[in-house]
Amino acid sequence: MNFYICSTVRHFLFALLKALSEPDEPHHILFFSDFQATSLDAWDLSELPDNIRVHEGNRREFRNHLNRTLLGRAFYFLALRNLIAPAFLQQAFFDTLKHLHPTIAQSYREARPRNLWLFNERNKMARVFRLVSQDFFLIEEGSGNYHYFTKSFWRWPGRILLGRPFNKLSFGEDRRCRKILVSYPDKVPPYVRAKAEKLTFLDTPDSKQKIRKMFADTIDFGATSGAVFVATSPLDEFDDINKKQKLALYQCIVATLKSLGFASVLKLHPRENPYDYDAMADSIYIVPEKLPLEVIILLSDEPVTILSFFTSAGIGLEPYFNLVELCDRSDSEGYEIKKLYEWLEHPDRLKALVASRMAR
Repeated sequence: MNFYICSTVRHFLFALLKALSEPDEPHHILFFSDFQATSLDAWDLSELPDNIRVHEGNRREFRNHLNRTLLGRAFYFLALRNLIAPAFLQQAFFDTLKHLHPTIAQSYREARPRNLWLFNERNKMARVFRLVSQDFFLIEEGSGNYHYFTKSFWRWPGRILLGRPFNKLSFGEDRRCRKILVSYPDKVPPYVRAKAEKLTFLDTPDSKQKIRKMFADTIDFGATSGAVFVATSPLDEFDDINKKQKLALYQCIVATLKSLGFASVLKLHPRENPYDYDAMADSIYIVPEKLPLEVIILLSDEPVTILSFFTSAGIGLEPYFNLVELCDRSDSEGYEIKKLYEWLEHPDRLKALVASRMAR
């Protein structure tokens, strides 16, 4: 029996696609929707087959219920530190699961085998669920699967004792991780490459049709057909960029695309507030910020063009879209902010760059 722990809409999408590709196996998907402030009520799940059960969770409720007892607090403490929990502490976890998700609790406890599928093994809910499992599997989350994360020096001794690279971490390094499904197995860090296998469930026509119906009320596919997706970024999170300046940059891009004969739509970043773009709302279709680019990429009839200053979205889905990035990759500190300021002061340079990149 397969169990998926999801925190983002991308996680949920990939879990559904994998489950739909395996009709002979039972699948339970637990989606902690509060991480991106969304809800299962936003989507039509009526046509999912009987072997797939979807459950909605809330991270804060789960954590608070665990912390009601001393045993639960001890279990949560061990989970966050990736330590081993003795059997008597695990009861606190199963009591919480039974209270909040009774339809999944018994199946999760008794399933043999219990195939636990995670995306980011380091997030809190993933840590909690993997603590009661002898092993688990990973599905590609994005760019994080393809590089190391630097570890603080005070963690080096412990990592050396565990036989791991002392100063860097990679997804899937836990000894209990048995398999990592990714788009590019040969590009994951060498340390975990032996666990990597190519995922094959993204391009199943019947699955994509079901997913498209599910999101039909979320996005107007007619409005987006043939359009360039301008993927925004929360530029105002930079110290010296405000919302007005951010808006001016995207208005310049959209106007330039229009002058070149391209229709465009805005795809907002999940951390952005739609109200930031009220001044453009009457003249351009705005894709809901909580809908991941991966949904658009996978469900479009033809490869889509995505234009952005910089983005890591769509990693692993390159065959399905064309990415136009305006900021070149650079290790130079502050490079991006310098370019943004240059374009604010000289919008003609931004216009020329958009025209040049779109002509490639």
